[in-house]
Formats: sequence, C-alpha cells, structure tokens
Amino acid sequence: MAGRFTNVDEFIKFTDELVEKAKSPNTYFSVCGGTGCIANNSNGVLAALKEELDKAGITDVEVKNTGCPGFCEQGPLVSIIPQGWLYTKVKVDDVPEIVSESIQNGNVVKRLTYEDPGSGDKIANSEEVPFYNKQTRILLANQEKIDPTRIEDYIAIGGYRALIKALTQMKPEEIVSEVSESTVTLLFQLASPLSQITEPLSGPLQVNDTRLTLLKLAPLAVSV
Repeated sequence: MAGRFTNVDEFIKFTDELVEKAKSPNTYFSVCGGTGCIANNSNGVLAALKEELDKAGITDVEVKNTGCPGFCEQGPLVSIIPQGWLYTKVKVDDVPEIVSESIQNGNVVKRLTYEDPGSGDKIANSEEVPFYNKQTRILLANQEKIDPTRIEDYIAIGGYRALIKALTQMKPEEIVSEVSESTVTLLFQLASPLSQITEPLSGPLQVNDTRLTLLKLAPLAVSV
C-alpha cells in the first residue's frame, strides 16, 4: 500500500496502476473465508498454502482469504486464479500436492476437483460446475478477487471511483443531489407501503415494520 497521499492526483495515479495490474493478474489462490469453510479449517489451509509457497521459494503467487462463494457443502474451497480451477473439501495435508502440481507443474489435482453426483465426472473449472454455471453473479461477481483485509483489492476493481468523481468533477450541490436521488431513495419510493413517503421516517420501528426491513436493505442497495 502506498503511503499518505498529498493530493487527489497521486491517489488517481495509484488507483489507475492497480486497475491496470488487475487486468493481467499473476496466479493466486482464493481461499474461502466463509463460516462453513472456516468451521472445516480453511484458515489452516490458508496458513499451510502460505507456508508451502514460502518453503518452495515461490514469491509471485499470492494467497487471498476471500468471501464465501456459496458452495458451503463442498468446503473448504480453494480456487486458483486466473486458471479458474476449483478444489473442494481441501485439507491441510493436500497443500503440498496443490503447490507442487498446480503451481510448479501447471497440472490440475483431479482428485480434489468437484465430482458431479449424476455423471460421476470430475470438473476442474468452477464455471462448469452445475452449482455455478446457471448463476449470473452480481453482488458476488468480484468475490474471488477481494481479500477484505486488503484495500488495494477493492481499489483494483474500481473502488473509490465515485469519491474521485466527487472530488474532481462535482460541485457540492451536485453531490447532495446525487445522494438524494440515489438507489436508496428509489428503494424507499418503490417499496409499498412507503411509496408515498416524502418526509423523513418518524415514530418507533417495530420488529415486523416494513420500514425496518428497508433500512436493513439500504446498505445492500448502496453496494450495488
């Protein structure tokens, strides 16, 4: 991570470099950090991968602890990017073989790939796994790219572009207008029975109050 930025231009230069680098990423591991995988020792797998890469003297392959990709029953899940290989139910003892075969020799460890229960076929590419190949990912589109402890990962996919726009292209009143007309406002306007609300919400919120549900959804709307 860069040090303190003294002006917006320095930050723009930094973000542009990260975005450009992300277009042709080096090989890296994406290790599921979801609750189900953690319960099955994905943290141990994560640590073992880092240790094994270090022992092998491999310095250009990163290990990212990423969010849940949804296929919890097959965890711990380990993906190799950009190859797109997905390994399921990975154990610490599997790590040396993964590093030697997949990273050093460029081969898929077939026994760790997903097995289709219907056909018995082993599927290496995550996009061909039935659980995923019918999905169009929106909120999870960048799941394998972001380690939540690394702000650089977020910047590399376009994070803070709205901030840059606000600082360099917009007047204060334009920013206020943009926020006022945001997706959150649309969410409140479109949702019944709040469609006619034009004033700030008032009164205590009850557990089953529709307003409370919408307030919970508001951060989701912002992230979209």
